[in-house]
Amino acid sequence: MIINLVGPFVVNAPFGTEIAFAKGLERIGHEANRVDPNIDREMRGIRNDADATLVFKSCVGAERYLKSLRHPIIVYQPDDARFPHIREMMLMMREYADLLLSFDPHGAHVAKTMGYRAAETLLLTADDELYCPSPVPIERDIDVSFVGSLGDPIAHASRRRMCEIVHSESRSRGWNFQCGTTQDIPTIVDIYRRSKVVLNHATDVGQSFGWGYGLQCRHFEAGMCSTTLLSNRIFGCVSYPGLPFAMFGDESELIDRLIDFLSGDVDCDRHGRQIRDAIQSRHLPQHRASVLIDFIERNL
Repeated sequence: MIINLVGPFVVNAPFGTEIAFAKGLERIGHEANRVDPNIDREMRGIRNDADATLVFKSCVGAERYLKSLRHPIIVYQPDDARFPHIREMMLMMREYADLLLSFDPHGAHVAKTMGYRAAETLLLTADDELYCPSPVPIERDIDVSFVGSLGDPIAHASRRRMCEIVHSESRSRGWNFQCGTTQDIPTIVDIYRRSKVVLNHATDVGQSFGWGYGLQCRHFEAGMCSTTLLSNRIFGCVSYPGLPFAMFGDESELIDRLIDFLSGDVDCDRHGRQIRDAIQSRHLPQHRASVLIDFIERNL
């Protein structure tokens, strides 16, 4: 198949989710025609002879150029539809597309209420060519780390609380805790490779601390580096089999799980390898591409 992929390929290079999906399609023998509407503002690069077009979130104002296409148009929404602005984006895109894939089941349900002809779940992944174990032995000299956005006073409140708790505990226990925000991929990969435990907390959409909805790219990025991930508990986690990352559901469980890993009661290296093995078996870009192709074939 020829698939138009519309997303921030240039502005999000080299780490964008859309790039991982394109690589996955190419690995299983399909042609991924990349179009970045941030750069190609009239989307001249889009192919009318493609079998389908997949739009990552929106066309940032260039949606009208989709109307000339005569093949299926699919929206991929990697963000939580519990946010009002994400629901508004999905509703806006309904004018141009009648198929939608969401990173979690809730988004697919919301899309159906908006009149999308078909809507299903397509999990996120990450680029395993960027996120991978060190080719040479490396010391895990960082006990625990978090790399991610922290600035939103509401959406990132639980992340900041998580970091505050771990920072306080680290001072009393002598843990080396690294926390910050960067989009420099070599820096992130270096931190993950050197970390015994990488933390994750979902953005806040009204849930309590220690809980979240769906899987984020960080679940896969850390795991692809063969590093232990300690994440918030996930509502409906039975929907995501085969990913053995550790979880916490409240403040005390967060510290208890870190003590288990950092005191040596649990082998961090072995646990990290188990996560990587699970990702390689069913959560790589080519696995997501296979799900996408199946969805397209069923909805042509």
